[in-house]
Amino acid sequence: MKVRYTPQAFADREAIFEYIDRRNPRAAREVKAHIEKRISDLGVSVLRHRLVPGLGVHALWLGRYPYIVYYRVAGDEIAIVHIRHAARRPWEGEGR
Repeated sequence: MKVRYTPQAFADREAIFEYIDRRNPRAAREVKAHIEKRISDLGVSVLRHRLVPGLGVHALWLGRYPYIVYYRVAGDEIAIVHIRHAARRPWEGEGR
C-alpha cells in the first residue's frame, strides 16, 4: 500500500524531527528512523491498529518513543493525517 502524508502530518513530522535534532542530534537519528520504519511498515498490518471512535482514523502508538501516528485507509492508500506526542491532550480530529 502507498503511504502519503497530509500537509498537516508532514508539518507535524518535521516539527518533531527539528525539536529532537536541537536537543540531541545523535538520538534524533534513532528516533527518526524508528518513526519512519513504523510508518513504512503500516502497509503490512494496516488495520491492526485501534480505530479511534468518532474520528474515523486509526492510532499507531510508537511504543518505544512517545508518539502517536493517526492515519486513514482508503482503497490502496494510507494517509497519515496527524502525528503528536502522547503526553499532549488527546487529539479531537482535524481542525480542532
